[in-house]
Amino acid sequence: MAELDGLIDDRLLFTGPDGRCWFLGTLEGAVNGEPFRARVRYTRTWIRDGGGRRLIAAHVGPAGADQAPA
Repeated sequence: MAELDGLIDDRLLFTGPDGRCWFLGTLEGAVNGEPFRARVRYTRTWIRDGGGRRLIAAHVGPAGADQAPA
C-alpha cells in the first residue's frame, strides 16, 4: 500500500466511464512555430520498465470553455 501511495499524487482525478472528472487545464505551446493555447483534458498510462516507469500512452482532447476546473 505504501508503494501505491507513492505513485498516486493527492491531486489525482479519476476519469469515470462517463468521461467526467479527469484532468482539466490549459495547455500552451507551439507547433511548427505557431503558438497555441487550448483548454484540454488529458490522461496518461504508465508502465513499469526495468525498475523504472515509462509513459506508454496518452490522450488529450479539447474541453469546452464553459467547463469549470475540477
